[in-house]
Amino acid sequence: MINDRDGRADEARPTEHGTILGRVLACLGAPVGPKAQQQLTVPGYLADASDETRESWVLCYLENRAIEPVNEIVRFREERNDGYLRDLSALIADVSDSDVSVSEKNVILSTAATESLGFV
Repeated sequence: MINDRDGRADEARPTEHGTILGRVLACLGAPVGPKAQQQLTVPGYLADASDETRESWVLCYLENRAIEPVNEIVRFREERNDGYLRDLSALIADVSDSDVSVSEKNVILSTAATESLGFV
């Protein structure tokens, strides 16, 4: 079920088996507990994952977090620790084979990265 959150990104919530889905996501490295108290990391399994898996993960992440490109550049804001943002930008840069930068809490994909990942 999709919930319209009035001015915020839509949110999908399972109507059945939500507990099982939550357990599977936790096993895959999804954070558990209050967001403000966590030192998040990019899931460790991505280091040894295939290029296809890494690209799928990045595309899913961007579909859920990034906004539409402005002047062919994708940027999004994350309230996450600096290490997480740097690791995330490095992963996106590796998958897209293009520049990705971090500024304060913003992740900014270059035009080349945006094109490589199919956001244009």
